[in-house]
Amino acid sequence: MTWQKLLMGGTAAYIITMVILGLVMYQSSPAPDSQTIRGISISSNEESGVSISGRRLDCRALPGDAAYTSRCQIEIAGQPLLIDARRSRDPSTPLESVCVASYASRPWPCIIGNDYIQPYFAHIDASQNLSAEQINELRWHYFFENVAERTYIFGGLLAALLAATGVTWNVALLLPRRSKPGQKFEKFTLLLLVWGVTWMISLVGAFVAVISFVD
Repeated sequence: MTWQKLLMGGTAAYIITMVILGLVMYQSSPAPDSQTIRGISISSNEESGVSISGRRLDCRALPGDAAYTSRCQIEIAGQPLLIDARRSRDPSTPLESVCVASYASRPWPCIIGNDYIQPYFAHIDASQNLSAEQINELRWHYFFENVAERTYIFGGLLAALLAATGVTWNVALLLPRRSKPGQKFEKFTLLLLVWGVTWMISLVGAFVAVISFVD
């Protein structure tokens, strides 16, 4: 009975952890396509740059006669970063979109580009305004946006493995402990099937989650 309680408690803890991670990943994923800027990348140097999800931006639409369609704002190192942006009129040419940025009332170079496979990211060159230490602090503050993709892939594989193992153990506890000689192989086959099916379902779910995060 003790093992059953431990297993059920571990399963519940796993589910709660996955839900929390899912919510955090959602908040760190690119903003919906309805938002002009889906994310920002500060500094043109990839090694010292920092990515921030568009979901963390405070965006509002600008008047129809304005040169840009939306203005987004976020606080960086205690100062406001303002970004005005306008998408290309032709969706097939997203790189023709334009943006202007200002930080602490000073202009920052800004262009609309891609982040991996996702368009409509504002790339801002802050190499002359933010130190390497400030960039590193931002990377830690927005940790999930700046984790390497391979880490998410490995995490998805591990989560699928743990899910399959946990479900299989729960099923094993529900089966009768005593078995006739011919039933042991049937129980083993059933548990192997349960593990395989759960592994595949969890793997597909993890793959969809990772792709949704990147995309």
